[in-house]
Amino acid sequence: MDKALQSAGLFSFLELQMPISYYCELKDIADAFEKLLDVEYIYTLKSKSSESGTKEIHIRFLREHLYHLSGLHHFDDVVKLKLLREHKRTPKDFFYDLKLGYLTTADIQNSKRYTLNKSLSASIYSAVSIISSDDDYSRGQHEECMLSKKKFLKKNSTQTLFIHPSYFRNHLELAESEQDYINKSPELLAILGESRKSQ
Repeated sequence: MDKALQSAGLFSFLELQMPISYYCELKDIADAFEKLLDVEYIYTLKSKSSESGTKEIHIRFLREHLYHLSGLHHFDDVVKLKLLREHKRTPKDFFYDLKLGYLTTADIQNSKRYTLNKSLSASIYSAVSIISSDDDYSRGQHEECMLSKKKFLKKNSTQTLFIHPSYFRNHLELAESEQDYINKSPELLAILGESRKSQ
């Protein structure tokens, strides 16, 4: 799994249960989340409504997203959060409050809202779970993903995370631009070999 996402608390597949004793400092979550800020994830998904049969989705994370992704907007019984809100703190300001340790896990632990909301975690994770290059996306909930890439904005470079075999079979032109990824996949190499034999 992408290390930044794992550390940011977007941890396990939907079927896995999070340990009840899970504890993570808000600062650690902000530090991990910061690693996602320079990245844009690009997914090519099957789409019946598109002429090409696919749609491309771009996902970026901004500092102000962490406030809602972490669920801090639900903590209405935490005095420190109330005071920060009264000073007109923006969601982006909360990111820096977490990074600098102005708001910690200890500050929110006694809240009635502190229990882990597993369905919220599952929803967040299902939206971004395709990011990991260590998992097989050709099965289960990921079968609609045909191609996923990670674009590093500052470096202006792109890393391929996944190419679905059926997508590759219909887009053999990817063999030129995606040679590094294809060389790591016996299945894609076999498809490429078959196509070259038939030519």
